[in-house]
Amino acid sequence: MKRKKLEGTTESHNLHVANFVECIKTRNEPNCPPEAGRIAALHAHIPNIAARVGAESLVWDDAKRKFIGNKEANELIFPEYRKPWVLPKI
Repeated sequence: MKRKKLEGTTESHNLHVANFVECIKTRNEPNCPPEAGRIAALHAHIPNIAARVGAESLVWDDAKRKFIGNKEANELIFPEYRKPWVLPKI
């Protein structure tokens, strides 16, 4: 299979970081608000988790922030950090 080459694009991560820092300084709205970024990340992580647990599909309960009926998938929502690192509880 011949690979397709992306042309005419730029790496946007550094642009997002620069925009975020600028918005902290100016209090302007960012180009990609956190709510939009959360939704985009969620839709990227769900299929990755499904592939890791071998599930053809997963049902996400946004209110409970977990998968319905798949304990193995729920265990992958939050990573297990090496000690002494912990994710602060908010």
